[in-house]
This record gives sequence, C-alpha cells and structure tokens, in this order.
Amino acid sequence: MLLLVADTSAHAQTLEMVEGEESETVIVLPDPLTQEAIRDLLSQIDDQKVREILLQRLSEEADRRARELAALDQRDLDDIAEDYAMSLGAFVVTTIEVAPNIPSSISKAMSNFATERGDRGYGVLFLALIVSMALGLAAGILVRRATKDWQRPAREGWVSPFWSKLGVVSLQLASQVLSILAFAVVALGINLIWNESAAADQETLRRFITACIWTWMAAAVAIFMLSPRKPELRLCTADDKMAHSLIRFAVIVAAVFNFGFGFVVWMNHMGVPYGEVRFGFWVNLAFHIAIAAAIWINRNEIRTILMGHIDQAHRVDRWFSKWWPQISIGLLVLHLLVSVLIASTGTVDRSLLTAMALTLSILIGLPLIDQSVRALARGLISDRPDKDPAIQAADEQTRIGLSRVCRVVVLTFGVFFLLHLWGFDIVTLAEEGIGAQFARSVIDIFLIIVLTYGLWELIRIVTNRQIA
Repeated sequence: MLLLVADTSAHAQTLEMVEGEESETVIVLPDPLTQEAIRDLLSQIDDQKVREILLQRLSEEADRRARELAALDQRDLDDIAEDYAMSLGAFVVTTIEVAPNIPSSISKAMSNFATERGDRGYGVLFLALIVSMALGLAAGILVRRATKDWQRPAREGWVSPFWSKLGVVSLQLASQVLSILAFAVVALGINLIWNESAAADQETLRRFITACIWTWMAAAVAIFMLSPRKPELRLCTADDKMAHSLIRFAVIVAAVFNFGFGFVVWMNHMGVPYGEVRFGFWVNLAFHIAIAAAIWINRNEIRTILMGHIDQAHRVDRWFSKWWPQISIGLLVLHLLVSVLIASTGTVDRSLLTAMALTLSILIGLPLIDQSVRALARGLISDRPDKDPAIQAADEQTRIGLSRVCRVVVLTFGVFFLLHLWGFDIVTLAEEGIGAQFARSVIDIFLIIVLTYGLWELIRIVTNRQIA
C-alpha cells in the first residue's frame, strides 16, 4: 500500500502534508518507515485522494514498463549477445575469485552442523547410519528372494527373439527396482524415527541415503541394458568387456551427480547458501567432465553399439555412429554453457534447468532410442531359418517398414513432448505472427503428412506380404 500512495525514493525526515499553490497535497514519507507511521499517514488522507494517488502511481508504473519494453525492442542481437557474454564472464570471474573460500565454507557448514547437534556424540550418528543401511539392505534382500522366480536364468546356448529377451530382463529389472524401493523405504524410515529429535543428523543421513538410492538405481538400469553376466540376454551389440566398462562409468557419473549435489544441498541446509562460494558450479562442472570422459573413453564401444549389425546399417547411420561421441561431447559443452548462463543472469526460471537436463538426455540418447525403437519393431516379426526365402524377404521388408513407422511416431511424440517441456504453445506463438487459423492449418498439415506416411508404409507391408 505504501508504494501506491507515496514515492519510495523520497527522503523525508518528518511526517507532514504540504499544501501547494493549487491546493495539491504532496505526500512525504516518514522516517523511519514503520507500520505505525504508515497507518498514521493513510489516516490523514481521504479516500478520494487515495484513489487519485493510486491512479497516478499506476500510470507512472505503466509508463515505466512501456519505456523498458521500448528499450528492449531497440536492442539488436549484438547487444543481447554482449549482455549475456558480460553476465557470463562476470559470473565465472566471481566464481573463480570465491573458489579459495570453499574450504572455509565447508568448515563453516561442519561447525554449524556440530552446533546444531549440540551434545550428541558422533557415535550415535554412525550407529544410525549403520542400522539404517543394514536394515534397508536386509529388506532389499528379502524382496529379491520373494521375487526369485522373476530372475529366471537363461538356458545355456539359448538364442531368444528380442521380445523374449526383453521380457526376461524386464522381470529382472522389476525385481531389482522393488528391492531398491524396499531399501529406500526402510532406510529412510529408520532414519526418520531414529533422528526424530535431531534435525541435523536426520538431514545428513537423508542426503547420504538418497544419493545411494539413485546411484543404485542408475546401476540397475545399466545392468538392464547391458546384462554383463548374461550375454544371451544383452539388448545391444556389445561384448562382456564393453558391458562392464559402460556400467562402471555409468555408476561413476551417477555417483558424482547424486553425492555432489546432495552435498551442495546439505551445505545450504547447514547455513552456507549456494551463492556464497558457488560450490554447485564446480559440482556441475565435474559432472559434465565425468560424462564427457565416459563418452570419450568408451567411444569405440559406443560406436559398436550404435552401429548394431553393420551389414544392415544405412550410410546415414554409419555417419552418426562414427561421429556421435564427438557430437555428444559438443552437446555437453553447450548444456554446461547454457546452465551457467542461466545461473549468471537469473532472468530465466530455474525450473527450465529440469527441461534442459531432460532435453540433453534425449539428444545424447537419441541414437540409442532410435536403435531401441528399431529393435522393438523388428522383434515383432519372428525370424526362423526354415522359412521360405520369399517369406524371409517379405519379413525383412516388413521389419524395415515397421521400423520406419515407429521412428516417425516416436519422433512426432518427441517433438511435442519437448515443446511442452519448454512451455511452448505453438498456436499461441503463431497467433502473434502468422495468425491462429494459419497456425492450426500448419499443425493439421503436419499431422496429415505423418499419418499419410504411416498408412503408406503399412500398405507397402501388406502388399509385399501378399506378393510373397
């Protein structure tokens, strides 16, 4: 209310109303600005005057915003790029300058932790950690035993179609996920009960246990994809050495992310805000470096996996398989720069960091997603060597057609998902430039083209099978 009835830039020493030559009341702010002084000021002004002042202030605010928008419209791309570059440079310089203070900030967090704990000994903390982890692991083992039938071992020398392999490893993944959930519920529950009256200990153990949970989950997903001890169930083209190497690096990357950012959140909870030493910047940098190192060290393995069966690979697939490690590292560098830029300007909603992370994951994993889609589509048609050659040729054409249809469907849904993730409303954006009717027509045409292509491929599949 104060902003509506007075000029906040005024520096008055007393509360008074001054009458001008035209009987215009000038409102002067009291000093100091207290709730009582504000109420006294409002009590001396009639309702009509308050409405006049309100209208005047709203008009001034509208004019100010109009001037700001006009100034923004006059900026060209060079000015915008220069502003972002200056913000980024200032952020990096400040981050480097405060980096030597990181050890003292960690000591400050530890000191605050000790102060908040009071007289509780550290033996109680470690005992709570051991009991929580032990009971959580026991719960996970019990769940694994209860789902023992889901962990069916493959028969020696067994050659299974893709969908059969997927069914076996999916059950194994489900068993692993349930055991992780059991561990999480029991371990976090024990911590919650044990440290009910010790908030500092509870927060510390919660961060550590949560980091363990998500790192374990990452390992479970990697094992699901690569089956290091069961090559007959492996869903991609990789040998045992490749599988173990990729799983090891997946666990390292997940551990850097979960334990690093968990420690950042813990420091913030212990009275060391992020902006004090920007420790999160270095964790984010280490996370990106870990991913880039994992991709580069395993680049040959990644190329082999992306290539799949080389005799069936298209020349475009060969090119992407060859250069995708370098492309992925380039995307990582771009993601790091954008995330730092967002942190430096502070003009973008931090929720977009989630959108950026998901977009990066989708882009880096695009070849794997594409190969998975093709494998799922090809697995719909069984391959038996006793079939007639003409039928085998028709089956191969059917697999190719289904792969194309599935790729188009996944690509369409992926585009709309990313647009929704970033908060883009295509029709609303288009209304501002090309008109709502034209925007809807463009979307309709796009969907018609997608559906027409899908129907064309399905007709080709049916025709080829009828001819065969």
